[in-house]
Amino acid sequence: MKKLKRMWRRLGYYVRRDKFDRELEAEIRFHLEMKSQDKAARGLGYLEASRAARRQFGNVTAIQESSREMWAFRWIEELVQDLRYCFRMIRKSPVLTAVVVSSLALAIGASTAIFSLVDAVLLKPLPVPNPGQLVLFGWAARKPTPAHDYSGSGREDPKTGDLTFTSFTWTQFQRMREENKTLSDIFAFAPIYTQLNLSLDGHADVASGQFVSGDYYKGLGVSAIVGRTLVDSDDKIGAEPVAVISYKYWNLHCASDPAVLGKSAYVNGSSVTIVGITPPDFDGALDLGDSADVTLPLAAEAAITRRPSRAVDWSWWLRIMGRLKPGTSLEQVRANLEGSFQQCALEGHQAFLAKDPTVPDPVNTPRLTPMPGSQGLDVQRKDHALQLFVLLLVAGLVLVIACANTANLLLARSSARQKEIAVRIALGAGRTRLIRQLLTESVTLALLGAGGGLVLAYWAKGYLMVASPFGGSPVKLDLTLNTRVLLFTAATALFTGIVFGVAPALRATRVETAPVLKDASANQSQGRQKLALGKILIVVQVAISLVLLVGAGLFLRTLRNLERVDCGFDATNLLLFSVNPSLNGYKGESLASVYQQIADRISAIPSVQSTTILQYPFFMGGGWNVTPVRIPGAKIQPPEHAEFYMLPVKENFLDTMRIPVLFGRGLNAADTMNSPMVAVINQAFARLCFPDQDPIGHHCGFGKDKEFSDVEIVGVARDARYDSLRGDPTPVVFFPLAQVVATMDLEGESVTFEVRTAASPMALVPSIRDAVRSIDGNLAIFDVKTQQQQIEGAYANERLFAVFTAALGALALLLAAAGLYGVLSYNVSRRTGEIGIRMALGAAAGRLMAQVMWETMAVVAAGIEIGVALSLAATRVISSTMFGLTFDPAQPSLLFGVSPTDPATIALAALFLFAVALLAAYVPARRASRIDPIRALRYE
Repeated sequence: MKKLKRMWRRLGYYVRRDKFDRELEAEIRFHLEMKSQDKAARGLGYLEASRAARRQFGNVTAIQESSREMWAFRWIEELVQDLRYCFRMIRKSPVLTAVVVSSLALAIGASTAIFSLVDAVLLKPLPVPNPGQLVLFGWAARKPTPAHDYSGSGREDPKTGDLTFTSFTWTQFQRMREENKTLSDIFAFAPIYTQLNLSLDGHADVASGQFVSGDYYKGLGVSAIVGRTLVDSDDKIGAEPVAVISYKYWNLHCASDPAVLGKSAYVNGSSVTIVGITPPDFDGALDLGDSADVTLPLAAEAAITRRPSRAVDWSWWLRIMGRLKPGTSLEQVRANLEGSFQQCALEGHQAFLAKDPTVPDPVNTPRLTPMPGSQGLDVQRKDHALQLFVLLLVAGLVLVIACANTANLLLARSSARQKEIAVRIALGAGRTRLIRQLLTESVTLALLGAGGGLVLAYWAKGYLMVASPFGGSPVKLDLTLNTRVLLFTAATALFTGIVFGVAPALRATRVETAPVLKDASANQSQGRQKLALGKILIVVQVAISLVLLVGAGLFLRTLRNLERVDCGFDATNLLLFSVNPSLNGYKGESLASVYQQIADRISAIPSVQSTTILQYPFFMGGGWNVTPVRIPGAKIQPPEHAEFYMLPVKENFLDTMRIPVLFGRGLNAADTMNSPMVAVINQAFARLCFPDQDPIGHHCGFGKDKEFSDVEIVGVARDARYDSLRGDPTPVVFFPLAQVVATMDLEGESVTFEVRTAASPMALVPSIRDAVRSIDGNLAIFDVKTQQQQIEGAYANERLFAVFTAALGALALLLAAAGLYGVLSYNVSRRTGEIGIRMALGAAAGRLMAQVMWETMAVVAAGIEIGVALSLAATRVISSTMFGLTFDPAQPSLLFGVSPTDPATIALAALFLFAVALLAAYVPARRASRIDPIRALRYE
């Protein structure tokens, strides 16, 4: 209690400081007067008595300071003094302050922007109450899996071969819920991977969605902002179909109208009643970047998907989460629920075995693996972790350059302050106190830079949200500059302020007082001796800048090479959009008919040259892989591991895409559901399966479906890039869409229309929407883009690294050049007297300029030499698959068409960096050569 009172008394001093000082002065005067009177009473005169009283009382100023130390916190007093002095020095050197603060703002801003991305992907918890209590369930087993029908997130451990998944069957969920004794809530959910047709108030659109158990929102602790969420009674067979929509969908498509509650909407043609809207910060889905525009109960799954309910089979399709009871551990949860899970897994395997005796037995019993669920599903987070850390590392290198730049400038300035430091030391200032003051200056500069960096990071946030950080479709991320990001920025500022301030502070306070105070030239000589550390810092800046420039050059060349790859078809003026009539009940002949009607209506639009259909668009990242391929009578059968893609297309597809048929014929209108199955193959297929034969007329069998056991090859088309711009073209088989629709169940499958136009493709989108709605008002189109945009998505990951490394490389180059210019300018100004004397003694201006530049460029050349060695090592890491920078394990590296040790790229980066450094050094050197000797001697 006494300590607390003492602390409050000290804090009160700063609130009533004037009162304390007045009382202290009054008390000192009282004591002096009493002592003076006592001396006067002993016979001394007034003046003599006053002097004797002061001698006896002691140093008044020292007593005042000692008293203030008892009343206040000394470190606060000293900090305030240091800050006052710091801001005076900042005002005294505005140019140096501007250079330092702007350099740090750029570097800290880049680091903060990248960290906000790291935070959104790897650190941010779900926006629900107490996310740390959530548990996500998974399971692990050796290959083969205990069931051959599973979905959801999963991965294989390359060391053990274990498969880990987060998908479960309906029966497992029910059994686990019945056996639960450790969770306050246990709930299930299943993302809908296809787009939904959502029609509300006569307006059809596409929406993302998910199925959830009735206690999903209760378990998460999420309440509706309007209406209510789903409850257990909604998730019963026979219950009235209801749905909850997200705030974002409500705002964009319903104009935030509360009257939407209670209205009937049609989801894939099935009527549901909207009962609630979720909060703005909760998008419904629990996977990174995903959102659920509409959330439906699991009981509605069969009606919405128009497929048999998966609640009665053994499909692995549900994700399960729960909320821990107080004091319960994950191990207790596993012990409680693993038995029921394993029993269900065994029953599921027996059920599959009864249907298909070839189902392999599991190597061991699957193990239940509860894990923290505070961030929801974490597979995508793990997939992107390394890429983000690499970007953060690159941003850190830029920060190192900025620190070296700033340290160099402060080192140069410290030589100018040696006399000031020497005077203060001579007056009794301790070295520790001086170092602390100088560090206060550097930390203040860093904090000012951090403030500018936050502004830049906030501006960059908008770009990162639009730029699709991981390639492909844009990932929806919340990049708010929250508390974690602000703390990261503050910690970065403090760390950098100390890092770049320590060396200048130590050097500035290592002063021999007598020589510095005696002779200014000694001061300058001593300052020049301290430039060795400055040269080392320049070498560091140049070396790191070269590494970043080489990396940027390699990625830019990779991007350029990918952009120049011949796709094998004409991508100009092509518009893509997808549609899924089967979700509205179309099937069989009616499905084929609606496809034809849409194609006819769109072809009638002015500026449309042709319209075609395919099931899987080029560069979608997936497709219909048909194996094995059997060729009766062929000399060589195709390898079992080879990939062949089956592509159902409209008969005019090859003409619309401008892919020429080299041999035989293309598909035509005569290839209908009533005619024999035919196909056109590409050159890659012909090279692999018919190396020495004419493929025309051969009959092949594709896959295990009997409908494709006898397909005649009628033509060979030119190779076109189907799934990747890298490597050799993939073998592709083009089937008539009409025959595939007639022979296979495409219910639930979407198709893509390719529209070739004479004008800008995107300008025709409104007319195309109207044409589709004229056929069925509840039919929506989605994934609208140009073919060129689709192709660009194939190298979005490479574009990401090219853009980021180029931007950070340019920033590093700018910082290095600015630092070099600033340091050299400052040193030239400090050497004005020396240069003036040399010129007065007859030194030629050109020789002086060459000498100044030679001193600098020799250091730059050393930095480039070290940077080349570092670049060779770093680029080997970039090209390594083990580093994990690729999304496709078969892809050897992020580079394409360029060697990681490409001499041209390294040489060009080195020459460019040398030229920029030469330019940065030229201006101060030229100024040095034009110094007037008379003015310089007066300066001395």
